[in-house]
Amino acid sequence: MPMETTQATITIIQLVASATSADALTAGDHSHPFVYLCTLITLNRHQFPDLPKTQQETEDYQQIQKLNASLSSPQWRNKFGKTGKGDARHTYKPQDGKEDGLHMKRWARWTEAEAELEKENPPKQTLKAAQLKFSTKSQRLQYLVSLQPLAEQAAAAVDELLTVQENSAKLTATELKKELKSAAFGAGIGNENQLTEANIKSSNDEATTRKNLCGDTTASAKAQTIVAFIYCICAGKQTDGGSNVKYCENTQADNNNPWTGQTGVKMATKDLIS
Repeated sequence: MPMETTQATITIIQLVASATSADALTAGDHSHPFVYLCTLITLNRHQFPDLPKTQQETEDYQQIQKLNASLSSPQWRNKFGKTGKGDARHTYKPQDGKEDGLHMKRWARWTEAEAELEKENPPKQTLKAAQLKFSTKSQRLQYLVSLQPLAEQAAAAVDELLTVQENSAKLTATELKKELKSAAFGAGIGNENQLTEANIKSSNDEATTRKNLCGDTTASAKAQTIVAFIYCICAGKQTDGGSNVKYCENTQADNNNPWTGQTGVKMATKDLIS
């Protein structure tokens, strides 16, 4: 995530650089990207809700599976019965050497549904809850057939939900804030007050001079964090505009930072974003 964020911001800086040369810059020329970058820095202060849980959806799906099993024949239900060894149940086995992908995928859910049905006391609570009564076997089978498309749609929806949840397991509010802080300041740096000359260097490809941090006239800049981008587009070189050009905002400090070193980068950056 931090690299995606920095790549987007690098594009902004390259557009700015191509639009106007350093010698032609005047006060406020970079005010717009400065505001955008400052907004990115403050994103980690926002409240982010955690992703919703899928418990209710999986419970609803399980009710469909229980109803499906309740309507099925004893021969089918016996496939998911106990093996006779404690609570162990029959596992999926290919029939006649042919593997059924759908059966293999759904087997665990079907087995779980059968286990829950066996615990119902009194029996047939699932059918009663659905208010289903059949006078003939044919009626029951017709209803079972009509239920299959719904059961498959529900299964596909739950599978997708569980996949999203699994893939997003680390996408918590805490993790999002951590990633945003890392993109803004560098890994392990929580805010501007924790910035140092050393960690600015280590967070930006070990840049040792302003020239290789911000780049010269080529796309050689090592800047990778948002605060480094702000420094590069806002804090001019020591020789720019008599050392007091205001590229981004009227109250920024004089640009006293030399081209050949990193001295003052921390103070200049904190002044800009505080």
